[in-house]
Amino acid sequence: MAKEPKKSSASSWDELLVPTYPTYDWDADPGEQPEYTNPVTLNNCVIRWVNAAIRITQRLVATNKRIGQAKVALEQAEAALDDFEQELLRTNPAPASATKSLKLLDAYLNQVAVSTGKADDYRKLIGRIREIRQRLRILEMTADNCRHIGQTLKLAGEHAMTHLSFVKTEAAAARKGI
Repeated sequence: MAKEPKKSSASSWDELLVPTYPTYDWDADPGEQPEYTNPVTLNNCVIRWVNAAIRITQRLVATNKRIGQAKVALEQAEAALDDFEQELLRTNPAPASATKSLKLLDAYLNQVAVSTGKADDYRKLIGRIREIRQRLRILEMTADNCRHIGQTLKLAGEHAMTHLSFVKTEAAAARKGI
């Protein structure tokens, strides 16, 4: 039975690095020294990258689902705040001096909420919106990071496959004596 691949974590990214021959001399004849990287090892790295890309894609999909849920929650919280503010303004119409700017209107709404004993409810609604927006920013950064990691894995795989293609061509040419 195949061993279950372990979960990706920040500390496991080193596993995705390609091992290279550290004392490779780029000026020397390649035929007289070990290869810069072993093609079999590199091919195994490509497989690890594919597995990592799948895990990253799964995380991106889950994060996008959570972003959607957060956006719905934000819309609901903003609608609840709008309803609350409209109710405050319906029962306590704002004077003209309080409607000259949004800041003045916010200050007036806060004052009315305090004077009517609804300040706690008002602050809870505002706090909920801020909390959801913060969570949404974090989720969007996570999704963006997943996209960057996925793109890096894709690019690394393309470069590795190009290298492996050259190695295969060189090996075929060597067998033919070219």
